[in-house]
Amino acid sequence: MNTRKQATESILSFLQKDEKFLLLTGTYQNEKHVLALSIILSKYPSPASILFRANHSGNIKNFISPVLRLTKEPKTGIPIDIQGGYTLYVDTVNPKPWHSSPRNIDIAMVYPIDSLEYDAGDDCVQDLINRKAKKIFLVSWTDDKDFSWTNQFSPVHVIFDAEEENPEYHKRMLELLSS
Repeated sequence: MNTRKQATESILSFLQKDEKFLLLTGTYQNEKHVLALSIILSKYPSPASILFRANHSGNIKNFISPVLRLTKEPKTGIPIDIQGGYTLYVDTVNPKPWHSSPRNIDIAMVYPIDSLEYDAGDDCVQDLINRKAKKIFLVSWTDDKDFSWTNQFSPVHVIFDAEEENPEYHKRMLELLSS
């Protein structure tokens, strides 16, 4: 079973090691990125700059509001100061807004990676490497895509399933994946 506790322990371990890439998959669609971002904002040493890279700018507020309780839509290039000494920046997997993100960041999260394939995924991650990100989180939404393109980065693979907390949801996700 790939529980919240196990995923939390694995993410915390990743933050303490020299590993650079983490691939977070599993059946808990809307909870994986929330768990990872919550851990980053409570356990990663501050001050730190974080870049959250979403699949579409219209999704950013919905994706990060469960953690930050945002009242308005974040904009690319505009820093969001977060209690504890963190600064969050947002952009998208589309290269167009990348110029407005800071050149140096501490942590990056790409969510969801489902829309990325080898070339676009490689370009996205290479850009984060060029920004000197110390830790890069690649987080899936629905695991019905081929994420083997991430293997080139040798990521730590963490799985967070809904099985323990929401067995019916977990079962529905498995059925969806097998159809």
